Amino acid sequence: MAGRGGVDDKEWDEYVPIECTRNRRILRLNENSELEEAKEPLHSGIDVNKTCGVGPGMAFANAILEKDPNFGVIVLVPCAIGGTSITAWSGSNSSLRSQMIKRTNEALEYGGKIRAILWYQGEKDTETEAASYLFPSEYQMFLYRLHQELKYHEIPFV
Repeated sequence: MAGRGGVDDKEWDEYVPIECTRNRRILRLNENSELEEAKEPLHSGIDVNKTCGVGPGMAFANAILEKDPNFGVIVLVPCAIGGTSITAWSGSNSSLRSQMIKRTNEALEYGGKIRAILWYQGEKDTETEAASYLFPSEYQMFLYRLHQELKYHEIPFV
């Protein structure tokens, strides 16, 4: 989810909930494939056709660090593109999934490993009954292809 929290009429109100505040142990891979301290809007420069706001990424990372202060550094790799359907990610030649794989591999070049994928997608797939029926099988295909292409077969999806 690219994050639309606090966005009204294509403007972000710049309100950041305490759960989403900056933490020097949370980094993000920016649009130039460089690591920087993460902050809201996390998808700024990534989802360039929509106004980005607050999403679940920072809250998720902060919650992990709160539960395990010894976790180390978390690198978030924002890849969401708002308004996309699961079929845009699951297809055999999906440019969105290819970009996700590319960005993930770029982040891995800095060291570390994939610990989990935070995935929140599907609002577009509720617009028609046909799309909602397709979602489960397309989601399974997306997971299968992603695991194969990343060569990580035991990645938890949250």
